[in-house]
Amino acid sequence: MKEPERRIGSIAGIAYGATLLLALVLITPPFLGGPPDTLDPSNAEARVRLIAGLSATNIALLRIGFPLEFLNVPLVIVAFVALYRGLAEGKRFFALVALTSAVSSAAFLLIGHFQRFLVLDLGQRYGAADAVHKAGLGAVAVLGENLTQSADMAFNVLLGTGLVFFALAMRSSSFPRWLRIWTWVAAGFSLASALLSAIDWRLGFVSLPALVVFAGWTLALGFVLRRLAPPGDRDDLEARVR
Repeated sequence: MKEPERRIGSIAGIAYGATLLLALVLITPPFLGGPPDTLDPSNAEARVRLIAGLSATNIALLRIGFPLEFLNVPLVIVAFVALYRGLAEGKRFFALVALTSAVSSAAFLLIGHFQRFLVLDLGQRYGAADAVHKAGLGAVAVLGENLTQSADMAFNVLLGTGLVFFALAMRSSSFPRWLRIWTWVAAGFSLASALLSAIDWRLGFVSLPALVVFAGWTLALGFVLRRLAPPGDRDDLEARVR
């Protein structure tokens, strides 16, 4: 991997992990403060009603957090490519499968995040609507939530698969063993989230811990890429980081 690629990948990984965690910190409290039915993944209308009654401060948090977790997605793609470049010299097949799957997951991540803007808009219109229009807005919210849930499940399947192959490609590489273990853990959370959501959408609460673990993984990847040595110095690097 060339020095500019390593540096860009490092910055992208750290920036994505930090902004994703910040977005989660901003958007989670308004929903946690609502009634229990707002946490039900299948009850989209309850979340619309919650947004309709939020204070101006909480609405402002959502207006910052939603775009933040949407606009930062290109950063994780750059980090994936940098990781692939650091692994392609060894287990090229595993690295290529990992990159293809991980980058594909980003498309579904964008779809899922984009639906949040719809929910925010519906919530702000819901409060001023009459009973008939509220029913219509609730129906639109349900359709949007169904698309979000499908996109979220596809994201977790593809991301989990990509992380599995990244972990396999990390064997006999200059990447530290602890990062490989963390990659397996992040893959497990993602695949578990997809499986549980497929069984019952009410089990979709696992997706939030999975995102937190993934954000931590991208931060760790960024710091490892920052320290990653050129190919000629990899033996020395491995001795230092292990």
